[in-house]
Amino acid sequence: EVEGVRTDVRVMNTSYLGGEWYIDQMRVKAYESEPVPFSLPRAKYYGRDDLVPIQEFFKEQIPINQIMDWIMSADKRTKASFAGVDSDCIPARTILLPVNKANVLDSKIVTSEDASLIEDTVVIRLKNNQLDRSELMILDLLANFDWKRPLYVTSPSLVTAFGLENYLQFDGFAYRIVPIHTPFSYSDPGRIDTEYLYERLMKTFRYGNVKDPRVYIDATIVNSFEATHSRDAYGRLAKALVAEGDTIRAREVLAYGLQEIPFSQLPHSYLSTIPVIEAYYVIGDPETANRILNEYASRLKQHVTYMMGFPTAKRDLVFPEIRRKAAELFELYNVAGENGQTQIVAELDEYFKNLGLVGSSACKCDVGKK
Repeated sequence: EVEGVRTDVRVMNTSYLGGEWYIDQMRVKAYESEPVPFSLPRAKYYGRDDLVPIQEFFKEQIPINQIMDWIMSADKRTKASFAGVDSDCIPARTILLPVNKANVLDSKIVTSEDASLIEDTVVIRLKNNQLDRSELMILDLLANFDWKRPLYVTSPSLVTAFGLENYLQFDGFAYRIVPIHTPFSYSDPGRIDTEYLYERLMKTFRYGNVKDPRVYIDATIVNSFEATHSRDAYGRLAKALVAEGDTIRAREVLAYGLQEIPFSQLPHSYLSTIPVIEAYYVIGDPETANRILNEYASRLKQHVTYMMGFPTAKRDLVFPEIRRKAAELFELYNVAGENGQTQIVAELDEYFKNLGLVGSSACKCDVGKK
């Protein structure tokens, strides 16, 4: 909005969506962005309790348009007793969201190459016992957007309450909701369209001067890169390319990612380093994978050894941090073991035993106090 970039896109902060005033703003055209297609009348969200209970009048799957008709009905038979008063409610947990395949393709939510993967219906499964106002409005949006505009979320957690984490596509800095079922994985959430993501990571995205060693990288910048999965995105894309048999571009992607976001500037971390290590093993480059793994392990050992040397009272104060660093070491131990790196496994095993960190062979993280 400040820079005038992509003013045709509507950015909606779900943390604000619980506010009536913000819902009203979303219903108005802004710049070139059309209004958010909410259908609920203002009386259904303004000045009302912000919790809508789920009352399972129906155990079967109900189409989403019928759910919205139920919520908007004035019939007392559609209400549920909540906090001592009759309240609008959601009458079923399993909701059917029809897929307009023509709109999906016209709006480029899914490419024509993946048209055969598009499902006829997306199944929404409500996991909580009630929806807050922001979740109610998201349900309203899903009922009315008709696949005419792509919907993105910045984190899978924003749609897990609806059971939509199995319908995501990882596009770099955000996740696109797509009518293609992809089993959810905490480590690698969402499917990947390799051509789309390759274009973004290799030609579009820019990271300022982060690779310039003269630039100071503070904690806020580090956290921002972690939150946006900036570096591990290259690892995810590389593994997806290898799965398609394209090891040449997979190598290019990994090299470019480390060139643009070097470890010398953005430090090693569980989220951003391990996917890169795994990708190098997958493309058949264990030398580079081992070098990165050993650099990361060396940094973790420095932290753990230093803190374990504190007097007992001080060590107790930093014990949660010791456990966190040790857990990262155990994860590296597992990655090395899964990829047949017996020397690294033996070295880490010896380190754990010498320092009193036990349980490595069981992939546990029990830190022994001396």
